[in-house]
Amino acid sequence: MDTLALVDDRVAYSLDEGGVFTVPLAGGRVRAVPGAGHHHILSWPWVGTPGEHPPSDGTPTFATIRNVDTGEVRAALVKPGERWVHCGVARCQGGFAEGRPFQRSRDGTGQTALPGGASVRGLALDRFYTVHYFARPGRPQSLCDLVTGKCGDLGLRELPAARSGTVILPEVDTRLLDYEVGDQHVVIDLERITRTG
Repeated sequence: MDTLALVDDRVAYSLDEGGVFTVPLAGGRVRAVPGAGHHHILSWPWVGTPGEHPPSDGTPTFATIRNVDTGEVRAALVKPGERWVHCGVARCQGGFAEGRPFQRSRDGTGQTALPGGASVRGLALDRFYTVHYFARPGRPQSLCDLVTGKCGDLGLRELPAARSGTVILPEVDTRLLDYEVGDQHVVIDLERITRTG
């Protein structure tokens, strides 16, 4: 199983190998979601292919998505040479051929370059990404918001290359970030930020 979602009185889930199903919360018969035999849940009611772990041929994650309630289909524009393209419901993030990160709408509009060191695992909730500075000990990791244009220090510092450290890499379906700083456990609720900012 790769993703779970609560949908009214049912649980929806998708399998690692693809396929979306629902089952009543109270128990009962599992039902396949029509037309989603190879799909993965992105953000209910959106399902798509390929899922968060696409084939190694450079295919973007969630290149094509479908709303299981309305039937609306959205395809992502991917340009030749782009790498690591991860798409959410509305936006995609990836790397230009030379490696610099970018973000844009699924249809290719509103494209902007992201700072060097930006994570390339997708925009969490179509708006958040992290910036980290490999090989620059002492520099902070930041959480950045495309909507507000603001970045905040996560309290994590890059360590010298000989030591390991924590790198926060949100993915398109990330709703909570959690990590440790010293003896503190930090939890950041990205959905709450979307409701207040």
